[in-house]
Amino acid sequence: MSLKEIKEPKPFGVEYVPHKKRLRAGKGQPVYVGLVDEIPPGKAKAVDLEKFKVAVFNVGGKFFAIRDACPHAEYPLSKGILRGEVVACSSHNWQFNVRSGQGLRGNPEIKIRTFEVVIQGDEVWVKPG
Repeated sequence: MSLKEIKEPKPFGVEYVPHKKRLRAGKGQPVYVGLVDEIPPGKAKAVDLEKFKVAVFNVGGKFFAIRDACPHAEYPLSKGILRGEVVACSSHNWQFNVRSGQGLRGNPEIKIRTFEVVIQGDEVWVKPG
């Protein structure tokens, strides 16, 4: 058997697809979220950073990222309902601006951590900074 005949291992019943990007980067390095087309307008995608998850939202073609946990009960905001720049937690309806992280309903004194989103070509990246 030659080296050309050796193939990557296949999980049982699944076709093997190698990952093109690292989903977890080194400390302080940008994290690959996905392609722009994978997050349609009005939707979100969650991605793991080193210590917690971040929700990346597409608001009319502009991307914003906030920590993916409602401060009320840690429910993932990526599963919430997005209307314009406001995401509503689907657990208790606390609301936050995805651009600024500012609390709008629930406890307006609370602000969720925001993250910089970088678009490189057709790829979406989040800076953990």
